[in-house]
Amino acid sequence: MRVFAMESASCAARSAEQDPFSTGAHDLSSTAWMRYSASQVQAVNQNELTSLKALIAYVAHMRGQNEYRVERLFSDRFSIPNATCLPSESYDDAIRYLVDQVS
Repeated sequence: MRVFAMESASCAARSAEQDPFSTGAHDLSSTAWMRYSASQVQAVNQNELTSLKALIAYVAHMRGQNEYRVERLFSDRFSIPNATCLPSESYDDAIRYLVDQVS
């Protein structure tokens, strides 16, 4: 469970960092592929996160791919830095998405 706690901390830290795409005169943040603010949404709880991680591992095993690749595709699909930052209201859609990957 320690890994999940560190990921939660990194999720909050990402939202608190300065936007690297903002350059003053030319604000490139609107063209960034992902914008995320942890303060605006409630992330999934620990039980939901455990389920997501287990399903990601299962999808990776069934597809013969690396877990990191599957989680990256998952994160890209939901425009989040990692599974820890998934909004709780998107949990059902995330489960459906992962199940569809193996059916």
